[in-house]
Amino acid sequence: MIACWPLVPLSRTERVFWQSGGGYDRNITSPRTLLRMIDDLRENPLRKKLLADPHEWHWSSARDYAGRKSPIAIDPLPPEWLDVET
Repeated sequence: MIACWPLVPLSRTERVFWQSGGGYDRNITSPRTLLRMIDDLRENPLRKKLLADPHEWHWSSARDYAGRKSPIAIDPLPPEWLDVET
């Protein structure tokens, strides 16, 4: 969706671009939220039926965490964030 409105009448128009939908910025304030969001991202290729296992997705961090070679460097999670009860 593109919105246009004059900032200065008759002199210029500024265009703003954003995607429509339910997305919004989120502040991650707990380890549980972070891990849930990571898992959700890893599941995206499965939801789109692009593959059967998230570890097969070439650009997924799931490959790295499974010990497979990944084409991207993954920042490690702080150990205290991994010790979360579900």
